[in-house]
Amino acid sequence: ELGWQQEPSFAERNGNIYANGPSGQFLVRSPDCLSLYPLASNEGRTMNGVTIGPEAAKYGATMKETPETKDFFDHVENQCKRAVEFMFDSPNVLKSQVEAEMADAQAAADEGEDPRTLALENFMDAAKLPVQERDGHRIMKLTQRTTSAKTGAAITFQLVDTEGNMEDADGNPYTIEDLSAGDVVSVVFSISPWISPAGDAYGVSLKASPNYPIHIVERGAGAAATDLTGGNDMSFL
Repeated sequence: ELGWQQEPSFAERNGNIYANGPSGQFLVRSPDCLSLYPLASNEGRTMNGVTIGPEAAKYGATMKETPETKDFFDHVENQCKRAVEFMFDSPNVLKSQVEAEMADAQAAADEGEDPRTLALENFMDAAKLPVQERDGHRIMKLTQRTTSAKTGAAITFQLVDTEGNMEDADGNPYTIEDLSAGDVVSVVFSISPWISPAGDAYGVSLKASPNYPIHIVERGAGAAATDLTGGNDMSFL
């Protein structure tokens, strides 16, 4: 029921955009994907001179496209773009940005060119999306809060290994510390359109769901590490 081929419907409520499935929140389970950077928290790290506390911390993970996952990456990228187009067409969100893009497009459009097509293209280019080009291939970024926005309780993830176990040989439950770069994993996530409180940024995030175990399909040889190049952890969106 969580097959990745599904398509969400989108709705606007009180200035927010939601991706909905047949019975509520839109959720899919990824096919087996190569983990470029495993799920990890940025709590306690200093980034750009600021140490991240638990109230602002996030989990992040980055998956890398392979020939086997091309169709999946195509599909998720298309659904994210559908969400942005829904924002563009919604009369109650980002009105000033859309009006500015339409005005610019009408002035710049060549004869016979549809201004809306040009405006949407520019609006799409400004969106922050989780599927991106990197070094000749695509990557997909997943994220999630480390604490519940409602209760403040810690958000944790369960893992299932290649033999279907949720514990190691000593009976210790697996945690995200057991994940490594190069693992092949399957993760359940939601598509989450967002608009910043100031309305000056917008995009789509893929939120890893803690309500479904992460399946470790194949163990990688890499170390558990995230990309902190230049002080910016690129696994977090």
